[in-house]
Amino acid sequence: MQYNNETNNNSDIADELNKIQIQQLHNATLNFSNNSLETKKLCITVEVAVFTLLTAIYKEESSYSKLIDAVRFFGILVPSLFYIVDVVLYFYQDRLREKMVIEGNEIRKRYKLTEKVINKNKHRVRKSFFNGSQIMYFGLVIIAVLFPLVLTA
Repeated sequence: MQYNNETNNNSDIADELNKIQIQQLHNATLNFSNNSLETKKLCITVEVAVFTLLTAIYKEESSYSKLIDAVRFFGILVPSLFYIVDVVLYFYQDRLREKMVIEGNEIRKRYKLTEKVINKNKHRVRKSFFNGSQIMYFGLVIIAVLFPLVLTA
């Protein structure tokens, strides 16, 4: 009987350690998610600030073509840089979610429960580059390309 009680005790300790690990991974995932949202907010703020500065610098009518070029250049550059940061954040969120499933499966194995399927997506990097949360960056680039065309028409 002593052996069975000790096994249950070890199992309970292992369960608790897995639960703590899952909670820590969950908190880290939330942190990456919040950072991703803040990155998007900062991108919009920087974009507005850059356009405001460009308008102030090139306010003379003779500099209008330079303004159009600068708006197009920075309108593509700023979202592109923030997009790269957001891709990295999304990639690590996805990896952390996978680790959470692995930890949960450790508990399931001990109790002989059905394990969750681990999504070891071979296309994780591609998924990080093209996901719905990053459509804003593509929209900003499209605006940067089309807006100057509208102004010159």
